[in-house]
Amino acid sequence: MNEAELNALVETKLAAALEARLQADRARIRAEVVSDLRREESRKHYDRINRKHPVEDRFGGLGAAGHAARLAAMDARAKAANARMDEINARPVPGSLAHQRSLIPGSEGFRIKG
Repeated sequence: MNEAELNALVETKLAAALEARLQADRARIRAEVVSDLRREESRKHYDRINRKHPVEDRFGGLGAAGHAARLAAMDARAKAANARMDEINARPVPGSLAHQRSLIPGSEGFRIKG
């Protein structure tokens, strides 16, 4: 085997090895691209599923004016409930010492320390 035949043989084997590597790299890169495309489609799908509905905004779908009206109504109901509880809590408990003394005439000014 002379120099020219050796070089030709080396070149053919080198070309075959390079072609095999090129095909393997192409297949690997193709698989990565397919995986990226699938991942992107999956991300789009789940983004659509997980997207907030318009009623899930910070105003609960009412808008700023409706939200302010809701807060005002809540405050009014809370004030009414607190006033009623204060009224109820101001009455003496039946059977307590304060209640018994309030029944005796002339003891209205007496107050139990506590």
